[in-house]
Amino acid sequence: TRSRAASWTPATIKTNREGYGRWINFRARSGSDLAEAPADRVTPARVRSYLAELHEQQVSLRTRCNRIAQLLSVMLAIAPNRDWSWLKRRLRHLGALANEGRRQSPLPLLSGDILHEALKVLNGFQRDSLDPGLPAAITYRNWLMVAMFTLLALRRHNFASLSLERH
Repeated sequence: TRSRAASWTPATIKTNREGYGRWINFRARSGSDLAEAPADRVTPARVRSYLAELHEQQVSLRTRCNRIAQLLSVMLAIAPNRDWSWLKRRLRHLGALANEGRRQSPLPLLSGDILHEALKVLNGFQRDSLDPGLPAAITYRNWLMVAMFTLLALRRHNFASLSLERH
């Protein structure tokens, strides 16, 4: 039967090799017997210790999740018939925690709030008849760009390429 690793891309091979190397380094630092079969080295207690060390090193939750994913991928290639359900559960749990941590908090300002502020400043320029010098022109331009960004759905590149002569 063909190994799972046979279909890995070069990038996947590199990633999994590095991830498994980190696991082996952890095991070596822990005084583990590296003569033990590779699949026998991966136990729930050892994975807990590995994750605890990564946590102590302040490795992000997403990176810890990736390390376990790499370890699991290698173990599924080395010992596909072994029951790795416990490691898969650990990976799912870490993934859920990592995804939960990535949820973005709502923006403190809405685009309408930003537009209101930009229009207030722009109207102030017209009302106060400020000095038409370069600094005032730059400030006016900047607030005008802010107002346009809130009104137009443009990518930064497209916005940056706008020209008075062409548009």
